[in-house]
Amino acid sequence: MSLFILSLLIYLSNNIYEIPVNVNQTVLWKQGEGKYKNYRIPSIITTKNGTVLAFCEGREAGDTGNIDVLIKRSYDNGKTWSKSRVVWDDKFNTCGNPTPVQDETTGRIWLFMTWNNGKDDETQIIKKTSISERVPYLSYSDDDGLTWSKPKNIADCCSNDEWGWYATGPGIGIQIKNGSHKGRLIVPANHSYDDKNGNIRNGPYNYGAHSIYSDDNGETWSISESIKPGCNESQLVEIADGNLLINMRSYNDKNSRAIAVSNNGGSSWSEIKHDLSLVESKCQASIINYGLYNGNNIHLFSNPSVPNGRSNMTVKVSYDDCKTWANSVLIYPGPAAYSCLSRLANGNIGIFYERGVKHPYEELVFLSISPKMIILKNNLYWGMFKKIKGLIAAPYTPMKSSGEIDLNKISSYAKKLKKDSLSGVFICGTTGEGMFLTNDERKKIAEEWVKYQSEDFKIIVHVGTTSVVQSSDLANHAQKIGAFGTSSIGPVFLKPNDINDVVDFCKIIADSAPKIPFYYYHIPSVTGLNFSMSEMINFSKSKIENFAGIKFTHNDLVELKDCLKIDNGKWNIFFGQDELFLSALSLGVDSFVGSNYNYMGLLFNSIIESHRNKKIDDVMSKSIVALESISLVLKYYGPIVGGKQVMKLTGIDCGYCRSPLKKISEKQIKELEKSLRKLKSNLIF
Repeated sequence: MSLFILSLLIYLSNNIYEIPVNVNQTVLWKQGEGKYKNYRIPSIITTKNGTVLAFCEGREAGDTGNIDVLIKRSYDNGKTWSKSRVVWDDKFNTCGNPTPVQDETTGRIWLFMTWNNGKDDETQIIKKTSISERVPYLSYSDDDGLTWSKPKNIADCCSNDEWGWYATGPGIGIQIKNGSHKGRLIVPANHSYDDKNGNIRNGPYNYGAHSIYSDDNGETWSISESIKPGCNESQLVEIADGNLLINMRSYNDKNSRAIAVSNNGGSSWSEIKHDLSLVESKCQASIINYGLYNGNNIHLFSNPSVPNGRSNMTVKVSYDDCKTWANSVLIYPGPAAYSCLSRLANGNIGIFYERGVKHPYEELVFLSISPKMIILKNNLYWGMFKKIKGLIAAPYTPMKSSGEIDLNKISSYAKKLKKDSLSGVFICGTTGEGMFLTNDERKKIAEEWVKYQSEDFKIIVHVGTTSVVQSSDLANHAQKIGAFGTSSIGPVFLKPNDINDVVDFCKIIADSAPKIPFYYYHIPSVTGLNFSMSEMINFSKSKIENFAGIKFTHNDLVELKDCLKIDNGKWNIFFGQDELFLSALSLGVDSFVGSNYNYMGLLFNSIIESHRNKKIDDVMSKSIVALESISLVLKYYGPIVGGKQVMKLTGIDCGYCRSPLKKISEKQIKELEKSLRKLKSNLIF
């Protein structure tokens, strides 16, 4: 399929793939409308007859209190819906966590739910000081969800006296299709338990997950061993050979999903690991086996893909049994929380999720999406970003004499760079002393620079830190404030030996800002990471969905040329070694990021223009002036310390650098100015 046709299928916001606003979407329940004050915990299932059943909790308050289980039905793949009906109402008590699973042999739909006394809250239940226990219940429907049996308490077979809190799902269960446990019905669930090392509710408690399963079409049920520590709200899928994978909310401070695998149909589970590519704050998520698409078995995953808070509802695709994830598709960029996926009878992907404008729980929305918009492999994202051409300044961070950042200088700074016809800025990088700044300072700097972003002046935010969590937070912030793109160095503390580890590290950061392009920052003289950038591009383009190129700050011109040729030059290769500007220009580089463009933008743009017009003598004479200027600045403690003082000569006083960088003396500043003025170029400052 051509790129042109693909572009008709998607909506481009800031040049990144996002679900179109006109995709079939319906608000099924909305806060403040109807009988209930609030609606939460979406669950959706498509029956073997093609009926779509959407469940939720109708609430009067929070996670406990008076809660009822509600349902709506659709016979046309989610285009129209029935009125809301009550499945279970036990007066003022809590009836919740609807988790359906259908037996495709009998057609019966089993609905797992949980119950507790409405006067009890979660803390009391965890600490076992509640009036009643929280227990699982089971109901069923034999008429495609039209009517339901009276819920039955199944605590005797499906709970444990040592547990406190209990919850089914939230989401759905499955029926195993392959292997020795074919036909088994299995439902994910979770619980709290006593743990002397736990800190849930200030301890000594922790969360664990488990599964509930039946081998006799639901006549009897059993529970698996516990999966622990620190995981609860879970969903499971079938992978190769009838094995199962369970995907869980994690409380282990990894900012990602926990996973475990079972090779015995869910009776027991492996030790938990964390899938760092599935970024998340503590929240629920959905995962399903979509089945075959173009001959490939596909798994889908949805969650609010951010390391902090709940926003950016995103769907990802796996082509290899959930080992890796690709094609991050942003469903909704605002506040969003729980979700549930389903393959509809027409092959579309249904997602039922919580979202809002001010907070994530304002409404429950159903979307029907063509699989072409989600599943198309790899090529979907390649080349979807507009390349930036020309000079991009790596600006200095203005400082006050007290050492605090000086945001007031950025306005005049931006105006100067625009006047010099620069294409944008690469902020908080090496020149900007990014690693010397706090995250709060970096956010404030980004917010100020973004005020001056325009179509011809882009803001790229360097978000690299020694912590992938902090970098992800900075990336997400950059997207929220409207920056054009993000960039990051690789992991510089406990450096990896495998380039794939660098790619995985960058993927976590890039996934936190899926709407905007991500550029890898290659500067081995600073990071000590000197992998092949050709390999970096080839590995990143299929694993990092919003990967757009590299900031190449290195003197290896052979490798630079190789990078420029990959995929017919579709990747943005920003050259960052200013001393080799002319060599890079002759190789075909058309985008540059550097510190010298802060005060020599006019000169370097003039060199580009002369090169374009084949004025070789002019190119050489101006290049000599540029190199002499660079050499002079290098004598005064390098391009950061010395260059920052040159900015003062342009009328923008950026102050001094932070420790451990040296402080240049007034005498040295005057010497530097005198030397630069001897060059007699009106294109410097």
